[in-house]
Amino acid sequence: DNLALERGLSAFNFGKKWTTSGLYILPFGRGQHFLGQINRVVDGFIGGWQMGGILTFEGGFPFSMSCQTSSFQNTDSPCRPDATGVSAVLSDPNPKNWFNQAAFVNRLSFVTGVGPYRVGNAGRNDVVGPGLADLDASMSKSFFVTERVHLDFRGEIFNLANHPILGQPGATVGTAGEGQITSTRVPSRQIQLGLKLLF
Repeated sequence: DNLALERGLSAFNFGKKWTTSGLYILPFGRGQHFLGQINRVVDGFIGGWQMGGILTFEGGFPFSMSCQTSSFQNTDSPCRPDATGVSAVLSDPNPKNWFNQAAFVNRLSFVTGVGPYRVGNAGRNDVVGPGLADLDASMSKSFFVTERVHLDFRGEIFNLANHPILGQPGATVGTAGEGQITSTRVPSRQIQLGLKLLF
């Protein structure tokens, strides 16, 4: 085996990541800029609301290409194809064709002096999948029933924009799904509501 081919990015490497979070107290209710003189009953409903958000940009995860069958490789690791020397990077990748399929071929031919059971020369985790851009948001408030008893409400929205955050493309050389993305990395928009009573 060529151990140099095992040198590569870790499966959870994402290159670059930017995360920004914020919390904003809405300016409504007693002591705030708007409706600062309302009575305590009304303030109990419209005052004290907080809005939060988390914005994340993240690079894609790397992955290794594989062969259609491991019967041509005498190893317990996934079947590696051969790299052709062509770059796998496309200038305009899309879900139907994420990488240059001409960069890899199935290692099916017999090699003189080696036989059909050699390991393919494609490297480990040498193709990078789609990145991530995601916005999560929240609204929260504490409702004071008495001085010691209050009810905390929290509403959260994950993937607020509800746009598809793509998963990894098909990585088996020569198959119909090679280079195609048919799944998402993060689910569509999800809304979660919660109540907590403290006493």
